[in-house]
Amino acid sequence: LTRLQNLADGRKVEDKKVELKRELPEPQRAARRIAALCNAASGEDVLWIVGADESGVLTTLPSIDLASWWLQVCAEFDELPPAMEDLFVPFGPGAVLALSFRSDRAPYVVRNPVHGSPGGGPVAFEVPWREGTATRSAHRSELLRILVPASQVPTLEPISCSFAGNAYNPSVPQRFIWNLYFSFYIVPATKDPVVIPFHRCHGQVEVEGVPEPVRLDRITITSYGHPTTGQSGSQNVLPSTADVIAIGPGKLDLMGSADWSEPPPTPGPLARLTLELRTAGSQQPLIVRAVLRRDRDFRFIAETIDVS
Repeated sequence: LTRLQNLADGRKVEDKKVELKRELPEPQRAARRIAALCNAASGEDVLWIVGADESGVLTTLPSIDLASWWLQVCAEFDELPPAMEDLFVPFGPGAVLALSFRSDRAPYVVRNPVHGSPGGGPVAFEVPWREGTATRSAHRSELLRILVPASQVPTLEPISCSFAGNAYNPSVPQRFIWNLYFSFYIVPATKDPVVIPFHRCHGQVEVEGVPEPVRLDRITITSYGHPTTGQSGSQNVLPSTADVIAIGPGKLDLMGSADWSEPPPTPGPLARLTLELRTAGSQQPLIVRAVLRRDRDFRFIAETIDVS
């Protein structure tokens, strides 16, 4: 909605991760552009807003058979297309279709549509790359940028996750605080230490029945000891006020919070967490997605946790 409001206000919306489309491109062209965007996105999601251009949101969304179109797009990829999520978003007198593409499995390869035809040449596949508003083939250095950081990203094994909200202080009922707790086991990919700066950690929780997402504006990571035995946390984890360093495998405890000026409405049964963690020196994020179910009041417990 922020992007659409910027568009309505006459501000620039398109960048290297967002494109506006009046209508869906034909599948071959769409596959190459999607692959180029995702390959250049450094692991972040990319977004198409269909039904709009720089002049403003269109009042009539073009007729779309999205399922058929996406099957044809996927057929243009070699082995693996990016995952796609779609959402129709009403805005003003019209509506747009938001298509979000995950780039966490790059590089994405598309077939050359003229290969095998007269004059089509010997090249059967291409790794497209987005540069500015142009799409071209990726250079060797850009392929290395995709592959090398990915090989150094540590492995995360989820242990538990919960999310809860409560009054900040009973004497100040208009204050409300949300808290996320996520425990996981980290295994560095190499012998080098893994540093996770807190300013490179971002997350939000979408709660059913709550009109806006809970954006976690304070995230810290440490390694808690056992509360009854007095044992310290993992010996391979060195926490500080700005980052956490894992010099080897160990258990980490992430905490995130957000303050609201007033209590939210009664939530629905489910909440969805999206969390991005980036290690120092890498643009490849570790993305945590969890589905949490409410067990009482404003407390949610994770049913599923996925790390990619």
